[in-house]
Amino acid sequence: MTIPRHMARLLLLLALGARQALGTAPQRPEYPWEGALAPSRPTRDLSHGNTREMPQDLGPFCWLREYEAICGFLADWQVQNPASANHGGMIEAEAGPLGNVIQTDNTLEAIWVWSARRAWTDRADHDANIQAAWIYCDRFPAWAEEGSVGDNYYRAHNCAWGLAACQAYEAATGDTTRRAYARTCGNYIATHPLSLSNANSLNAMVTGWCAGSLHDAALWMNRVDWREASREQGLDLLDFVEENPAQWLAWDEWAMSGGTMLWGLCRSVFTDAPLYGEQWLQDHVFQVPDWSDWHNVAGYDWDGSWNVAYANGLFAVADAVGDPVSAERARIMVGGLLSLDTDDDGGIRADSQDPDTEDMSWVSCYLARFGLARLVGTPPTRDAMPLRLHGLRDESVVVQGQPLQLAVVVANAGVEDLASVTVELEVDGQLHAQVSALSYGALDTLWMSNWTPQTGGRHRLVLRTICAQDEVPVNDLLEVDLLALAPPVAQASPREKAAPWARLRGGVLELESPCAGKAVVEVVNLLGQRVGSFTRDLPAGRLQSVPLRDQLPALATGRYLLRVETEGQAMVLPFTRLP
Repeated sequence: MTIPRHMARLLLLLALGARQALGTAPQRPEYPWEGALAPSRPTRDLSHGNTREMPQDLGPFCWLREYEAICGFLADWQVQNPASANHGGMIEAEAGPLGNVIQTDNTLEAIWVWSARRAWTDRADHDANIQAAWIYCDRFPAWAEEGSVGDNYYRAHNCAWGLAACQAYEAATGDTTRRAYARTCGNYIATHPLSLSNANSLNAMVTGWCAGSLHDAALWMNRVDWREASREQGLDLLDFVEENPAQWLAWDEWAMSGGTMLWGLCRSVFTDAPLYGEQWLQDHVFQVPDWSDWHNVAGYDWDGSWNVAYANGLFAVADAVGDPVSAERARIMVGGLLSLDTDDDGGIRADSQDPDTEDMSWVSCYLARFGLARLVGTPPTRDAMPLRLHGLRDESVVVQGQPLQLAVVVANAGVEDLASVTVELEVDGQLHAQVSALSYGALDTLWMSNWTPQTGGRHRLVLRTICAQDEVPVNDLLEVDLLALAPPVAQASPREKAAPWARLRGGVLELESPCAGKAVVEVVNLLGQRVGSFTRDLPAGRLQSVPLRDQLPALATGRYLLRVETEGQAMVLPFTRLP
């Protein structure tokens, strides 16, 4: 039953008033979220530009390893020249229009990411990065960034990151000296509420970010005035969203999206009024899209950032009401965003149509904080896990009688270096074993054996990792079912007896088949992740030349394997993409 809006608001205000009078928030009821939520994508007008669906999944991923890769990427793009006025600042992008931009929010974001890692691992190897970043943020404080009277969304946005960075830094180090910075940031947000209107929807998203951040900081620093300001800004945002929830919860703009508003509501108003929030979320969370396709927005086509924000909102719903459906939707989005990192350098693109040489430090920070940090949780001390078979997935098709080189990818998913991890692969009753040393945040690719499927049908390959004092046995086993198909039957005519074939000449793939058919080409990187694919129709007996640069324009420079399947036969060709 849907509660009439005026009655719902009365109940909300009564709940907030009770919290103020008692000094505590009402407790959430002891019953599970009722009913599964059916995810659906709101209708969007994309006629003004091209669209691109969620990228091909490169997973599964080791969340801690991906977080560590982002930490390294950020260190690479921090200004390290003590003589520079920008010393310690975070460069926004590897290249492109933002390649020379250095600003405070990017730098505060990196402080949060490095500090969270410090708290998990007690590793001090990014402490110098953190201290240099504080030098920059003191020189260019959040509350003095770009902005003016009536147009200070960016200062407010920076101050919210200031609160988050100070809190994470103190939690990681015990150093309370950044509290003065936090007080100035919090006071700025509390005393500079943004005007909300349809004509300035960006303010609504920034209000969500600020209201939620101010609420969290109020609990940290015991500031009743901040908590009241957070609630008031959250209520204003709730009024704004309720004018058209289907529009605003699926809205994309600048570096944010409707997920930012949803997160802010969960962290401010709904934290103090959980019963009202539970009903509201049940009524509206399905309006959050599962993925926002790229579309042309004047100035900022930042679909990578929009989708981080949608995942953040869905994670907030899962936190608020214990909803596993929202958590899974968010997890899938995080995997899609990590799949934009096709050069595996830890950097994530803001715009999925940009090349992978224009990764953005700030989107990488967003993904680390709003996605990966939640999935990492509190990492175990010792944990090894199998990730994948190199180039093969569950239900992959192989050819009976054709030999395969079996390689596996394993990961260190804990915070300690692992000197000895036994890796076992069982296939057709044969056990193959290798030993790997996995440092913190590392992956290792091990070539296990050659294997030829002698019979058609299903073959189960079982991959295990064995490590002393492993704390997460549930992730030590990976089973992959492969389907072996019989090779094609030779035909009567000599021409038809010739097998299809493929070869590489430079960057051109040459294909020929005696019979008309289709070639399916998959591109796999050296981590065993599928990073591209295409199909070509093959006329009978005619040579097809396929320039791979034209067919795979977004493929980053590096070494790959091409798996070419034609007429039931498959072959693997090494391929190097040149700059």
